[in-house]
Amino acid sequence: MKHKKTILQFLFGIVILIAIFYFMSPAKLIESVKDVNLIFIFLAMLSYLCVNLIMAIRLKLVFNKVGKRIGIGTLFATQMAGMLASDLSPGRSGYMAVPFLLKDKVELHSGFSAIFSNQILDFFIKLTGAVGAIIFFSFVTQLNPAVLYLAFFGIGVVIFFTVVMALSMWSKRAVTIIKLFEKIPFVGRLINKILNMMGEFQHEAKLMRSLYPQLLSLTFFTWLLKGIEWMFIGMAVNFNFIFWVYLFAQPLITVLQFVPITPAGLGFQESGGLVVLHLLGIGAESAFVFLVLARLVMFLPNLLGLPTLIKKGINIFDLEEQPKLS
Repeated sequence: MKHKKTILQFLFGIVILIAIFYFMSPAKLIESVKDVNLIFIFLAMLSYLCVNLIMAIRLKLVFNKVGKRIGIGTLFATQMAGMLASDLSPGRSGYMAVPFLLKDKVELHSGFSAIFSNQILDFFIKLTGAVGAIIFFSFVTQLNPAVLYLAFFGIGVVIFFTVVMALSMWSKRAVTIIKLFEKIPFVGRLINKILNMMGEFQHEAKLMRSLYPQLLSLTFFTWLLKGIEWMFIGMAVNFNFIFWVYLFAQPLITVLQFVPITPAGLGFQESGGLVVLHLLGIGAESAFVFLVLARLVMFLPNLLGLPTLIKKGINIFDLEEQPKLS
């Protein structure tokens, strides 16, 4: 079967969710679902859409810097398509489909330069938030070692991606090092393509350095909006946390999306999130509903990107079969 591995990864994530569900009270779970306030879920989705609009603005700033003029509407649609692809791929690697979605407007090396420049900042904020969360929650409650192990594993994966992207963008001697990662599933396919366009890729990456203060400010703002998004979800299920709890819980829990075993860390994020919320005094059923809603609040708006994926004919499960770089 062509996508046997992908199907197995989805099934593994679902098995984890079923295992979690097995230990819960169906009556309490149904009660938690009934109590969900859909108005706050709608507000959470609006916050998430604002996050993606800012990410589209970042892409526009980067493309403008290298002389590529693309409308914000096109970039927003592409951003949503990239996020939908990332929802369906291990380690959220599907976001790397963005350069292919824009290949009729900009060269692939320009597309990779743009997303790598922004992704490095996203990962920097994610790492800062996750480490800050560990420190923050260590004062609030006694963190379970299992959460720490999962969190540090997720942080390690994010650091790996960050180092690979940074080397590919700025190091002249990076080719030899990056070649070591060519055989890694998903990542290796993209690295092979990047190596083929390294010269022009690094030239444009240097042009973008002057944008980093602006890009970093916008990225920090998206973190605040993610905190607001999670606060609305918490309000929808009657949590009573202050804003700072959501702000730090979000990167600590979502860093597990980058565990490259199931699509977007399916099952791993929910498992780690259950433990974190349990330590904060939340029952398993309410915590599970919150975590499922947190995933749906992203996934449902991301469906806005489906027409773009269909129109461009991008197969996120087989990026090695995408159009060649030439």
